[in-house]
Amino acid sequence: MLLNLIIKMNKRGRVFVYLSLLLPSQVFATDIDTLKSRCIQKIDLPIPAEENILTYQNNNLFFVSSSESLDQNQLLWVFDINKPNNLLKIKLHKKILSQYRITAIGGSKNKLVLLSHDSIFFYQVEKNSAKMYGAIGNQQSFKGVDFTENNTLIVLHKLYNFHPLDQKVRCQYVYLNAEDLQEVSNDTFDYKGILYSHQIHKWQQFHSNESYSLMALTAQNGILRLNRFKHFDTIFLPSQNKVFVPDSLLNLPARGKQMISQLMAKDMLYNRIEKIFWSNDTLIISEIFPGSGKEKRLITFACPKQGHYTFKEYIYNNTLQNHESYLNLSYSYPMFVYGNQIISINQWQVKNENKKKPFQYCFYIYQFEI
Repeated sequence: MLLNLIIKMNKRGRVFVYLSLLLPSQVFATDIDTLKSRCIQKIDLPIPAEENILTYQNNNLFFVSSSESLDQNQLLWVFDINKPNNLLKIKLHKKILSQYRITAIGGSKNKLVLLSHDSIFFYQVEKNSAKMYGAIGNQQSFKGVDFTENNTLIVLHKLYNFHPLDQKVRCQYVYLNAEDLQEVSNDTFDYKGILYSHQIHKWQQFHSNESYSLMALTAQNGILRLNRFKHFDTIFLPSQNKVFVPDSLLNLPARGKQMISQLMAKDMLYNRIEKIFWSNDTLIISEIFPGSGKEKRLITFACPKQGHYTFKEYIYNNTLQNHESYLNLSYSYPMFVYGNQIISINQWQVKNENKKKPFQYCFYIYQFEI
C-alpha cells in the first residue's frame, strides 16, 4: 500500500499538501503494457436490434437467432467464421414454439437445442432444416446449453442467484447423451460469489472437442477445470498487488435490491474476474480492478507450458479506439473467441445515401494488437 504526495496551489497562492492512498492495483496498472483491438470485418445480421438476440458458438460455427424469429418464423442462422460471407438459414420443421419464449440456444453440425423457461427442445439438423427428436421439461430452470466431448454430450447448466422460492439449487450441470438424451451425470456446486451473477459476467466455458470445462471463480482469483463437473485442477492467477472481495460482501443476504446496490457500489474497489474466453489452449481473462470503472479492464493471457501456466497481463481501455466500432469488453453483448479473433455481436445503425435505417445486429470481428 503506497501514499501519493500531491501539492497544489490555489488562486491566492496558498499551498496545500495532500496524501492520497494508492491501492495496489492502481500502482501496478500504470506499469504494464496496453492492449488494443482492431475491427477487421463487420457483417450485418437479419435481426432487428429491438429483438432479444440468442447466440451460441461451437468451434468455427456461430448460431444466431431471436425469440421473435423462432416464435414467428421458426428461423435460425448459422455463421461459419471460415466462410464469413455465407449465412446458412435453418428452418425448424414443426411450428410448436408459438407458446414458448426461447431463452437460450446451442448447436453442433447436426444438432440443435432450444431452451425455454418451461421446456427444452432437441432437433436433428439436415442441410437447412431441423426436425425435433426429443423434448423434456425445464423444471430446474437451466439457463444455458453446451456441447462437449466431440459433440457427443449435451450439457444443461445454470449458475445464478435464484430466489430460494424459485430454485434452491443455484449451480448445476446435467450431462445428456446427445443421441438418446439419457442422463450421464448430474452434479451441483456451491459457488462462492454467486451474488455477482446479477451483474454482467461470463464465467463458464465449454469446448465441443474437449472432455473438460472451465469455471471462473469470480472472487477467488482462480479458474476451475472440471471433468463432467468433477474438479480436477485449479488455475490460480497472479495475485501480487491485488485486492480481493472481502467475505463481508460475499456473505451478504442472498437476495434483494439492497444487496445488488451494495455490490455495485463497491465493485470497482476490488479485483474480480468478470469474463473468461477460451481460445485453443490459451485462456483470456477479463478482470475488474480497483479504480478501473467502466473504461478499463485487466486482461490476462494464460498459456500452458510444461505442466503449468505462464501469464501475461495487459491493461485494456474500452474507449480508446480509433475506428467506427470498438470492442468494449465490459458490455453485455455476446462475445466469443476463435483463434486470434474476437467476435462481438452488437447493434449498428445501417445507413444509405438518403436516410438512416433502424438499428440491427451485426457480427464484428476483431483482433487484439499487442
